[in-house]
Amino acid sequence: VVFLMLDTGYVSRFDGPQRAWLQETLALHAASRWTFAVYHEPLYPAHYDFENPEAVEGRLHWAPLFDAYGVTAAFEHHEHNHKRTYRLTGGQRGEVGTAYLGNGCIGMEPRSVKGAERGYLAQAVPARHFWKVDLTRDTVRFEAIDETGACFDEFEIIRAKSIPNLAKAAHPR
Repeated sequence: VVFLMLDTGYVSRFDGPQRAWLQETLALHAASRWTFAVYHEPLYPAHYDFENPEAVEGRLHWAPLFDAYGVTAAFEHHEHNHKRTYRLTGGQRGEVGTAYLGNGCIGMEPRSVKGAERGYLAQAVPARHFWKVDLTRDTVRFEAIDETGACFDEFEIIRAKSIPNLAKAAHPR
């Protein structure tokens, strides 16, 4: 299991040294069974504008690497609501790709969902929650748990990680 902790422009830019580190690290761990990214500003927002500068930068510089190296899921924050995307590759829904999950919200006032019509969202609601993640050799199960301890959203990914497409990862769109 690989966890990547990334900075969404607070100290390090999305491009340059951080992107180079991300690509290097993903290449080094390309055979890992499960890979997760964790960062603050969402690439696929449910509350903020889709064209928010941080979201655009993340989709430009990181999402192609997530696609090429088969990142399992990205834990996104900042929006203070519950969000789960479909599995995305190149921003499009599919059977494979990265699931973008947000945002935790225990202890904070939930924010509204303004992008409910966005085709990448599988579910988005203003709810306090945390993600429970259970890993086995061949599956990862995600459960959104609310402040009463009840699961209100769940899904599973069965391992079907393909060989990384290194040519695609070398140059962002």
